[in-house]
Amino acid sequence: MASPPPTAGSTTGPQPRPMANRRVAPRIALRGSASVAIGEQLVAAETCDISGEGLGFVTPRPISPGRRCAVTFTLPFAGGERTVTAMVKVAHSTYLARERFQIGAGFAELGAEAAEAIRSFLSGG
Repeated sequence: MASPPPTAGSTTGPQPRPMANRRVAPRIALRGSASVAIGEQLVAAETCDISGEGLGFVTPRPISPGRRCAVTFTLPFAGGERTVTAMVKVAHSTYLARERFQIGAGFAELGAEAAEAIRSFLSGG
């Protein structure tokens, strides 16, 4: 006896697993202006959050996953701001709205001063 055909809403075969949050480090909100150097082009951006592993920011156009770029942003401290430039590797680019793309990127290269500033910011310094 044959099984009935699938109905709307039914599925056959294995079901995909929900995507797990692969982040290792907690994120801290970081709202401010930034600039992103993509090759020879400089693009204005807004930072969203930061962790010891990477940075979230918004740009007016998508950036391809895997692309490396330099992001310059400021970290607020009680004694004033510190400007940081970091090489990042884009992990994802998500459309939010017209000319607004959420970019998630991991730190690819951090100089000693940039790494120290980020560690200090994340620890509440």
